Amino acid sequence: MEALRLKRVREQLDGCGLDALFITNAFNRRYLTGFTGSAGYVLITKEKALLFTDFRYSSQAAEQAKAYEIVQHAIKPAESILEAIQSLLEHDVVHYCVTNMPGSVPRTSTTSLTYAAAPYALQLASRPWEQIVEEGGALAAGLNIAEGRIMHPLIIQAYTETASVTTPIL
Repeated sequence: MEALRLKRVREQLDGCGLDALFITNAFNRRYLTGFTGSAGYVLITKEKALLFTDFRYSSQAAEQAKAYEIVQHAIKPAESILEAIQSLLEHDVVHYCVTNMPGSVPRTSTTSLTYAAAPYALQLASRPWEQIVEEGGALAAGLNIAEGRIMHPLIIQAYTETASVTTPIL
């Protein structure tokens, strides 16, 4: 049953132009994987289906979620999950959407946003934005506004055809 559900998720990913689905909700996890343990996260891509759980449930997960690769996560699950997500990145960019925000399950929204954004926030906090721009990469490409000025060319274009990179917005 989970193999058919996995196939359908992948069809939806493809149809929506998405690379992956990250699931934190226990009901959704159980529905898609068949895993009945109380701790776990699921990451589904076009090529991989990963079920992250702790040491208490590794054997159970392997028995119940045969269509999934079981990953025994570290004490802090975010570390294992981030490592898996980063291995799947193209162009060092993570795009994410949390469908239940601010819905009835705010904890999963917070968890998802934290896992996706934490590595970038740590990089931003560790050095000046000017250095990040000099280094290039995803963080530099994503800089929209700095010191009250529009920095990203597409944002400039969206607001005006005559603005320049140094056009003040305030």
